[in-house]
Amino acid sequence: MSKTGVLGKRLRELGSVAVCFSGGRDSSVLAAVAAECLPDSHVAVFVDVPVLSRGHAAGAEAVAEKIGCRFAYVRLGWEDVPGMRYNGPRRCYHCKRAIYETAWEVARDFGFEHVVAGENADDEPATRPGRAAGEELGIGYPLADVGFGDSDVRDLMGELGLDGLVENTCMATRYPAGMQLDNGCVEFAGECERAILGVVDAPTLRVRIHGRGAVIEAYPRDLEKIRGRIDEVERALARRGFAAVSLSVRK
Repeated sequence: MSKTGVLGKRLRELGSVAVCFSGGRDSSVLAAVAAECLPDSHVAVFVDVPVLSRGHAAGAEAVAEKIGCRFAYVRLGWEDVPGMRYNGPRRCYHCKRAIYETAWEVARDFGFEHVVAGENADDEPATRPGRAAGEELGIGYPLADVGFGDSDVRDLMGELGLDGLVENTCMATRYPAGMQLDNGCVEFAGECERAILGVVDAPTLRVRIHGRGAVIEAYPRDLEKIRGRIDEVERALARRGFAAVSLSVRK
């Protein structure tokens, strides 16, 4: 049996699932297999926390529609995620716990028995601060359970027509740890990245903001594109108050 078949078997064993859904690679693959194997007993739950960029929810809903899964949207405010505003070392724990608690609420509303998330077999739990929240709240990880790793996710993404999927990420990572965040910070970081994307097609870029300095990180291919248009990129960021711009390979 193929790994995808084994994953489907695992989901059928669970019977009904609410998938913690971001519209990214892992959760999209997991939701797609759930939709196929549990057509009437699944839901992809997108929890819109304050540190997500504008348009993230719409992008996730578009992915859900493309892969044919049921979609549920829940919006949380800063007050619903205690500890996240301060961007401290446990921000991922606080955020994931709020997401998982919300996903359980949706699961109970649907009468579903399990909440699952998209971490795969190549993800190291020690590097995933939110994993502790998942263990506390009984979250399942079917991809990891059946040995579904990064390469398997990429292969299935190709079959699903999601090769060009652009992943949105937490905008809190654009600022130094310990800096207090608000909606303006989140929107400004997104605006900076959209400004650069208006100059050069480099979807893997991230802008790390340090006062009036910006560090643009991207995977090597995109970084070379940015380097080739650096004068225009610097002008775009200067219009937003930056005095210094540097480039770095994204890890």
